[in-house]
Amino acid sequence: MLNQEKTGKFMAEMRRQQNLTQKQLAEQVGVSDKTVSKWETGRSMPDNAIIMDVCLLLNISVNELLSGEKFSEEHYVGKAEENMLELVKETEYHKQKGKWTIAGTIFSFILLVFACIFTILSASGVESLVWYIDLPSIIIPLGITFFVLFASESMWDFFQGFGIVYGRKEYSDERIIQAWLAMKTVLVTIPVSGVFSFLVSVVAIIGHLSNIELLGPHLAVAILSLFYCCIMEILLIPTAVRLRKKTQRR
Repeated sequence: MLNQEKTGKFMAEMRRQQNLTQKQLAEQVGVSDKTVSKWETGRSMPDNAIIMDVCLLLNISVNELLSGEKFSEEHYVGKAEENMLELVKETEYHKQKGKWTIAGTIFSFILLVFACIFTILSASGVESLVWYIDLPSIIIPLGITFFVLFASESMWDFFQGFGIVYGRKEYSDERIIQAWLAMKTVLVTIPVSGVFSFLVSVVAIIGHLSNIELLGPHLAVAILSLFYCCIMEILLIPTAVRLRKKTQRR
């Protein structure tokens, strides 16, 4: 697995050896100094279109950049092959991650649309199944959670966590850590979104309620969002605990 943090530190070291500032390097390759800063802190990598220019300015090869270290000529061929394999794996990973991100975005949007519709129907006193199965109380927290996963580009990492815990395939340390971070994000987001759903329901009830006698039943339905979130948390905790143990063993 490509270690971007190691590569970033190596780039910073090579830049200083060439007596270049981040701004000077940025100007010569046509990017901002903030972009160079992201490279050197491991938050991103140079685009394929300019990676050769970056290497020429830093007086290193592409393989040395990807490896995050200088190496002797006899080690060059072996390291080149290793980097190519890592790039193939990285490309495949990002393809899968992109598919899950798109699917998750569509799914979360649909959930939020349905949540808005059912919230209005429920708050308006429409007699329906919302009295017995409160869909907004489920859909809003799920929609928010999936949106957070999409925004943090962790959708694929979250679902991959289940494969890491319950599957037989071996995963790299970095994949396991990314899956754990995504799982932790979900565990934090679910209760927060449950509280948000509850507050939205309360505001909607107060704004549409015409009969004070219905306040109790409506509030009871609004509290269901907190109940559903507790259930989701309980269901995820066993997977989260096992995933956390895997990170500690590494």
